[in-house]
Amino acid sequence: FLFVCEMSTTHYLLHCNAIKLAKKDGLFGKSDPFVVVKSCGKPVGFSNVVMKNLNPFWDPIALDVESCGGMDGPLTIEVFDFDSDGKHDFIGSFSSCLGELSQKLNHRYELINSSMKKKKPQGHFNVSKVDVQNKPKALAYSIHFVAKSLARKDGLLGKSDPFLMIYSYMDAKGKKTDTLNFVAKTEWIKDELDPVWEPLTLSVHSCGGLHEDLT
Repeated sequence: FLFVCEMSTTHYLLHCNAIKLAKKDGLFGKSDPFVVVKSCGKPVGFSNVVMKNLNPFWDPIALDVESCGGMDGPLTIEVFDFDSDGKHDFIGSFSSCLGELSQKLNHRYELINSSMKKKKPQGHFNVSKVDVQNKPKALAYSIHFVAKSLARKDGLLGKSDPFLMIYSYMDAKGKKTDTLNFVAKTEWIKDELDPVWEPLTLSVHSCGGLHEDLT
């Protein structure tokens, strides 16, 4: 659920697949690959996870032109092997821009893992089709937060009464500061180590934009 204004932004939907990815789940296993697209080191797009597949076809990846730094802004496309513990294995990456990705269809980009001694490709990445959409910009997002297996803070036999607080280094005027500025908080839930809080509405402005770090 999100709140929108009348302004619109252009999104490119990339239809992507990979060919002959490296195996990350053991000698006889495969990989569970997904894609992260980054602009200036910050994620701007994600794919779904395709389980046990070295030649995956992902659902279209939506990229906002503005978030990508324009059509010529440098992008890094990274492919990972999903692990349930959150320690995803890096498969490989390459650099490009939205303009190139949308024009050089069916070009096979080499996925390189620079940490490996032998720099041979860990597979290839391909964009087969691009759709262009104009979507309204969101003013705020309603986000569902959950936590699991929190520490007990009310004694050995007690639980915790958790709540969540969010801060940003951006102030109300949109200027970066050296101190944390309060943005929002959830309600507190009594005696619960696996809380599911009510949706929390975060305005894009109060967070300093879509790509500023929050604490």
